[in-house]
Amino acid sequence: KTTFFKAILGDKNIDYNGTIKLHGKDIKDCSRNYISKCFAYMQQDSPIIDGDIKTVFKSIRASLTEEEMINILKSVGIVTDEFQASDYKELLDAFIEKDKISEGQRQRLSLAYTLAMDKDIVLLDEPTSHLDAASKEIVIGTLKILVKEKMLLIITHDDQIIKTSENVFKFNIV
Repeated sequence: KTTFFKAILGDKNIDYNGTIKLHGKDIKDCSRNYISKCFAYMQQDSPIIDGDIKTVFKSIRASLTEEEMINILKSVGIVTDEFQASDYKELLDAFIEKDKISEGQRQRLSLAYTLAMDKDIVLLDEPTSHLDAASKEIVIGTLKILVKEKMLLIITHDDQIIKTSENVFKFNIV
């Protein structure tokens, strides 16, 4: 399934039959730069870089306001007290060390950073795999809203996401 995403993202090392088109162009003929302008991609185990949240957000999209950053953090269920911050403005300045946060926190931060890219097509690989039930509900609610504005392609084993999806494609590995 991850190989499918790699093919969509234009990985030249993936061999497949057929054609994947992006805005009418064969993906094999698209530059990496063109592809990266069209897609936001969250890997299953997305790397998180050490640093303060605001700086990471700004490196993703310099035009983001603090209010937009806070709204994105809230949309993925990140709350201030889990990072020992008194409010969201303090949280934006909090230095996050990837090795000192939980898998669920890492996954929600990764999703927040992916959403900050603000692309029309969003690829998510197992976006709820490390989340507790409460965080999962918040993320699924956000995905339900996003699907009205963007094309979401989600690789998942999560029955809750599958049940709420309009189109489901099952891959059979042969």
